[in-house]
Amino acid sequence: MLHGPWREAGAPTVVLHIDDANVDSEAIAIALAYLYGQPPKLNDNNAFRVLAAASFLDLQVYLSHFNHSFIIFLCASLCCVILSHI
Repeated sequence: MLHGPWREAGAPTVVLHIDDANVDSEAIAIALAYLYGQPPKLNDNNAFRVLAAASFLDLQVYLSHFNHSFIIFLCASLCCVILSHI
C-alpha cells in the first residue's frame, strides 16, 4: 500500500489515530476522495469537520481550494438565513 521506510509500508491497512474530536470518518472520506478528483460535498453539518480533516491530513492543496469553496458556502448559508428573517 505504501512505499518507503515507514513501518506501515508492508501492511495491508493503515490505522489513523486522530486526536481531533472535530474529525470523523465521513470528513476523512470526503477529504481523501478529493485527492482522487471528487469535488467535496459540503453541507451545514460537515463543512467544519471536513476542514479539520484536511488540516489533520495536511492537504495544503485541498485547504486552499476548500477556503475558497468554504467562503462561498458560508456566504450562501448566511444569505439564506438573512432572507428567511425578512
